[in-house]
Amino acid sequence: MKSSRVKAVLLFAVILFLSSFLIRIRYPVSRPPQWFERSRAFESALHFRNWEQTYQQYHPGVTTMAIGAVGNRFYHGIRDIESPLMRPIQFIYDWAMLPYQTDYGKDTVGMIVALSAVISILIVSISLVLERLGGWKLAIAGGAFLAFSPFFLSQSRVLHVDALLGAFMMLSAVWMLRYLQTKKLIFVILSGLTGGFSLLTKSPAVFLLPYTGLVLLVGLLYEIVPAWKARDDGRIGWLLKTGWRQLVGPMILWIVMAILPFALWPAMWVIPGDVIDAVYLKANRSVFTSHPKPRFFAGRIYDPNEPPNRLFYLVVLAFNTSFVSFVLAVLAVGLYLFWRKRVDLPVEPRIFWLLVAYVFFFTAQMTISDKQEARYNLPAHVGFELVAAVGVAGVAALVEQAFKKKRRQLYGWLVVGAAVLSQFVILLPYAPYYGAYRNHLFGGNQIAVKVLELSNENEGIIDVADYLYRNGVDDKKVGTTVMAGRSLMQYNDRVTEMRSGLHFYVFDTYHRQRSLNLDQWLEYYEQFEGIEPNLLVRFDGVDYIWLMVSDMTGEKAVPYEVVDYGGSGWIVVAWLWTIGLGVLVGLSLKKLKPAPQNATA
Repeated sequence: MKSSRVKAVLLFAVILFLSSFLIRIRYPVSRPPQWFERSRAFESALHFRNWEQTYQQYHPGVTTMAIGAVGNRFYHGIRDIESPLMRPIQFIYDWAMLPYQTDYGKDTVGMIVALSAVISILIVSISLVLERLGGWKLAIAGGAFLAFSPFFLSQSRVLHVDALLGAFMMLSAVWMLRYLQTKKLIFVILSGLTGGFSLLTKSPAVFLLPYTGLVLLVGLLYEIVPAWKARDDGRIGWLLKTGWRQLVGPMILWIVMAILPFALWPAMWVIPGDVIDAVYLKANRSVFTSHPKPRFFAGRIYDPNEPPNRLFYLVVLAFNTSFVSFVLAVLAVGLYLFWRKRVDLPVEPRIFWLLVAYVFFFTAQMTISDKQEARYNLPAHVGFELVAAVGVAGVAALVEQAFKKKRRQLYGWLVVGAAVLSQFVILLPYAPYYGAYRNHLFGGNQIAVKVLELSNENEGIIDVADYLYRNGVDDKKVGTTVMAGRSLMQYNDRVTEMRSGLHFYVFDTYHRQRSLNLDQWLEYYEQFEGIEPNLLVRFDGVDYIWLMVSDMTGEKAVPYEVVDYGGSGWIVVAWLWTIGLGVLVGLSLKKLKPAPQNATA
């Protein structure tokens, strides 16, 4: 029996890792150059034992820089080795890169491959904890939803701190939920260590400190409330002893474990005081400083340093979550709020509501901040996917209870399979630009363009690079907006800032929505007004990025192309999915007998 379980766990882990990893490394589009440079600086500091230079930024981003440095060193170490043993590893990089990848682009991919591998390992780890919390249906749904979540997936393909932060924080949180279930201190230790790596990734991970306290407090209340009336005397001493054992002691242990990973950061060996001051002061200042550039939200442009709209993160959560996850998360809340006495729930109510609390309170924490960026709330998105996974397992349990016993397991697994397959299939029309997905229940990109900033990671830029590769002229420069250029230079080494006399000009909706850096591109944009783009890349019919070719006198003709991803038909699919799930749940509840014996477990 034990051997069979080990085999099942290994098979599940391998399948989930490969599913998560391979989709993340296929043609990644990574806009920010700063963590590429910081990773190289971190690698150089380690090589020359210049320990203080391993501090690069207040985030502090140590894990991202370390992974980037290792990924870069590994890629350069194996790419030119002629050996059959190295070929499978080299194939991974071949799978990830395009034929016209520049040297900068190849190095970026080398780092992202390493980052994606770590995130995929963390996803597998989270899923295995979910299996212990609520069974295989929850584990499979949770793992698949994290692997194929459009927003989490897109950010996992970017050399940055937020996706890694979301994965580390979620693993720390579910370890604490496992402790709540078992009361074994090993899970506090694991949660604390993972929390420490979260803090080494980005400072908002400090959220884990009060969240861990909340989990421990819930565990304490579950113990003392039922036993309080049974104790006629010695209540105070018993309460203090129980409080130490269930709350104070584990909290201290968690904090100690969270501090330990900082011993791996060389800067803490030589300038600990300076590093702590810089991280605390600059991070605190950043929280209450709005963006220095104009931002677009809900149909208007917010001026630099203007207080932001506090609904931002709620709207982003709704639009950047797939309709599959969104509906299942709502159903999960419904099951636990209205029907918990009728359904055999996949996890204890206190564990479920603590998952919901994780999403709610992290979103609240980020909402307080004046600096807003969609990816900053990524840990809440990761938690939301697990709430949706509970919804999958809950609906599966409901269907199993409602139908004949002979086929009940089959019906339950069909629900899980349909949810997992749907979460994957909705990605395909947007590949490899998963960040361009917007929830079709709310109108997809057609509505999102009026509410949110689009093209956040230069979605469509590979089509521009491919167009230039097929139709470009070798001695011609490509003028781009600042953000687009940061991605395009991974595929084309002729990228430059916009100026007169260039052959190619690339514009994007991201700059246009925000009125961002107008002095750098507006003059040239107006010169092409009313002229059909030579290449237009659209998502759900919404323009994301386009390329214009200047006077082609004496040159070969350049074709006009439109590439459209997604489609408005997915709005119909989203509502059919919602109605179908609603009907399935309604019929199942109607067929249910009175509450099962273990409904209050």
